[in-house]
Amino acid sequence: MNSLLFSLILSMEIAVACLLSGKLLIHYFQLESYQFPGYFRTIRRNLLKAIIPGLLLCVLQIITFLLFFRLLNMPEWFSLTAAGIIIIAGGYLIGKFTSDKKAKKPLAYTSRIKRLYLISFLILTIILFLLSRSVSSNDVFVMRNRFAVAAILFFPAFLPLWIAFCGLLAWPVEKIISEMYFRDAQRILKSRKDLIKIGITGSWGKTSVKFILGTILEEKYHTLITPASYNTPMGVTKVIRTRLEPSHRVFIAEMGARHVGDIKEMCRLVHPPIGILTSDGP
Repeated sequence: MNSLLFSLILSMEIAVACLLSGKLLIHYFQLESYQFPGYFRTIRRNLLKAIIPGLLLCVLQIITFLLFFRLLNMPEWFSLTAAGIIIIAGGYLIGKFTSDKKAKKPLAYTSRIKRLYLISFLILTIILFLLSRSVSSNDVFVMRNRFAVAAILFFPAFLPLWIAFCGLLAWPVEKIISEMYFRDAQRILKSRKDLIKIGITGSWGKTSVKFILGTILEEKYHTLITPASYNTPMGVTKVIRTRLEPSHRVFIAEMGARHVGDIKEMCRLVHPPIGILTSDGP
């Protein structure tokens, strides 16, 4: 098999395994609204949980590569296929069993998450290909550039950083898409002069107050409230664009505040003349 083709397939296999095993890290990124300060704070708070998936995949890679590329004398295509199946299946199991089942919200496979997976796959594949472009099955462990071999085998150990790096490169694309949707939602609200807009924020109690208020106002007005998990700028944007109808007279927006500037951004979208602050905690 051509060495470049071998390197490309190997790189794609490892990239897929990394993304499957790194499910917890992508979940952290989503929970922190794709903001890097919050993501790294979460990583620091859960350092052991964050590095275990990558370390487990490293061990699996080393064992698998030793078995198929060093100990067993198999055809190159068979070794590459078998190794790929094992590390991809292993990555899936690692991701499944290391995911945070007690998280406040489960990982939602939104359009943004799907784009992040796709962009991350392309970026990781390119990086791995550049590292392994001179590798073939005959010299995975004996090639002259042993640094490249070590970098490939221990590549998953730095998964928290790789996810952040991919998120950084995906940011310009996401910014363009989100701003387009954001402005469309602004336009929709601006055209509704008759709509009563209410913003609710606070450290806790936002969702309860939102549903109580919505139930009361629904007695007289056709009221739209943002669903339980839609309290970010893009979440509220989606509600405005997909659920706001001409018959609605009241719009209640829950406004989450995980990061400095979040409420400013939410107000730039909704411009609520009425606001409720439920509580203010540390």
